[in-house]
Amino acid sequence: MTRFAFLLAFLLVVSTPSWTVHLSKAACLPQAVELSKDAPVNVLDQVTWTSASINNMVAKILMEEVLGERVLISTQARAGIYDFDALSNGTVAATLEVWTKSLEDLIDHYTLELRTIEHAGPLGVVGQSGFYVPKYVMDEHIELGTYRGLQRSDIASIFVTDATAPKGTFYSSNPEWILSQSAVQLVENLNLEVEIVWTENQAATVALIDEAIQNHKPILFGYWVPEAYHEKASLPEFGPDYALERIGLPPITQTCIDGWNTPAYTCDFPANILQKYISRTYPLTPDASFFLRAFTLSTSDQQYMLARMEYRGLTVEEAACDWILRNNATWTKWFLSCKGLGENGCNNDAGVCVAGECVCDFHYMGDTCEITKNIDYVAYDSTEAIFMMVLASLCIVAAFGLMIVVFVKRARPAISFASPFFLELILFGAIGGYTAAYVWAGEPNAANCQLRYWLLTMSFITVFGNLFAKTYRIWRIFGNREMRLEVINNRFVLLLFGLVALPDIIVCLVWSAAFPLKGEVTDNHADSDQLLLQCTGDNAIVFVGVLLGYNGLVVLAGSFLAYKTRHAASYFNESKFIGFAIYNVILLAAVVVPLAFIITGEPTATYLIITVGVTFLFASTLALVMGPKVYHLIQHSTTSQWDAEMYGESSSKSTTGSDPSRYRSQSDGDISESGSFISQSNSNTSKPDTAMI
Repeated sequence: MTRFAFLLAFLLVVSTPSWTVHLSKAACLPQAVELSKDAPVNVLDQVTWTSASINNMVAKILMEEVLGERVLISTQARAGIYDFDALSNGTVAATLEVWTKSLEDLIDHYTLELRTIEHAGPLGVVGQSGFYVPKYVMDEHIELGTYRGLQRSDIASIFVTDATAPKGTFYSSNPEWILSQSAVQLVENLNLEVEIVWTENQAATVALIDEAIQNHKPILFGYWVPEAYHEKASLPEFGPDYALERIGLPPITQTCIDGWNTPAYTCDFPANILQKYISRTYPLTPDASFFLRAFTLSTSDQQYMLARMEYRGLTVEEAACDWILRNNATWTKWFLSCKGLGENGCNNDAGVCVAGECVCDFHYMGDTCEITKNIDYVAYDSTEAIFMMVLASLCIVAAFGLMIVVFVKRARPAISFASPFFLELILFGAIGGYTAAYVWAGEPNAANCQLRYWLLTMSFITVFGNLFAKTYRIWRIFGNREMRLEVINNRFVLLLFGLVALPDIIVCLVWSAAFPLKGEVTDNHADSDQLLLQCTGDNAIVFVGVLLGYNGLVVLAGSFLAYKTRHAASYFNESKFIGFAIYNVILLAAVVVPLAFIITGEPTATYLIITVGVTFLFASTLALVMGPKVYHLIQHSTTSQWDAEMYGESSSKSTTGSDPSRYRSQSDGDISESGSFISQSNSNTSKPDTAMI
């Protein structure tokens, strides 16, 4: 039994072509098709260089994991480079990289005479030799942009070595290569001031290039594409010094084409556009036939994979998989159909066929990506937006009304003692805050995305910055233990507000200039059947955090001022109302800010959370600041009624220990014209005389 098994194995080895199966340990694609036992088998011809093995591996992975067809790589020993006989007799399905130069007659024999092989189109890779220098050499000597620079002895001499002095050195590999033979002709026929030094092989040439680049020295050499070295500069471990530049040679003419590889040749190296060929006798499925014809790689694609193998130690399977995972948009066009729906089965560019299923772009859904997802945002005509805009409009009208009241009644003590100029600024800031209902609705774009944060930040700091700034003036007056003369006018308080607002302005300016927001469609919607149009930008969360943190410090400072002015005279004292306003700020910050981040996938809910919170914040603040003043204006319709209550019987019980009529007379007198709040020494009082407009 043992001898029989051995004999059977021997016969199988002798009689079967040498195929490499390359069964991967794990699939490359996340949704790879599982190969069935009866899956069609495709055999690809394998030539002896690495780039050809890369082509075959990319094709193998995709044909197996997307089409579900098995691929074998042929390594059948043969006399020539390409196994055209195997293609002709149907043993091999395709060869994906053919350098056709000098093979034209042989290819015509199979494609035109026997008609057993078919041209499947260009691979997309262009092979070409040339004269090269490191990029830094070209940057320093722009004359090397063309061969004429090498005709000048002063330029060519930068490449001089002991072996070629006084001429420059041109390094070339094996003298038997066509590249080397053509280089000899070009050096002689173009009268280049260089001599050739043979390095015998590519490895020796590369070693010389590396040594020159590491020492930042000039070097001139013959090289070609595709080659891994051209991608070396893109790898972080090497860097831009490894970039190579090709020296321009005379353009190719028909005379040069006819005289290629002859002693009279004087043109650039001809470009070799690599081709694909498939067998007419191999039983390819329609999907496989379409794939092999559509299969294309660029020169840079090949060089990307070659470099990962050469410099990062990847296997051919790993390099091919790495490229596939990074280039979905390229290879998804190589497949004929999805689920038998035809060439455009996944709704043209709306999706791609992977593992027999349409994988849709995030804009689409459905079995064939035929349904366009709805793009969701809070439109101006939505019920929620209309409600909030109406509510905001009512608040704006009320705020404008209060601005008129403050202006008309600015001489009344209830208003004048509260600094009418800064009350107007506070009301103006609140109006800006109410407009959040408008700017947070509508289609997000670059303009309104940035405006949302500018408007909200400036409105907040205008309201609370002015409120705290004028409270600071109260603290300075009623906390003046030395009883010294002190003039604190409106300009000082306005400057103080400006200093408080400046950090917010700087942060918003930097944000807008360096990392501007924009409206972007994303798949972050809580409903997977919808897309979300939202404001996005780099480092947005950082800037929001900075603004929240700084304004939190402003609120903390306001809390301190409210505490310090708690014992001020009642008609100046707003500490209780400021305390309530600060409480509202803290409460809303603890509720609105976290919710706004948590429910970003729900645009309507996010809109309501933000606009309701902002509207409530500014409305409640105005109610606390302006409510008592409006109440007093209503209760005391004339100044005499105010005087009767404030300066009548209660004056004898004044906590100031002085005649409150001083406040009245000073308020109505020359101090009101200066716009100042004055503290001055008075030996008969325990509190300073004050007046303010």
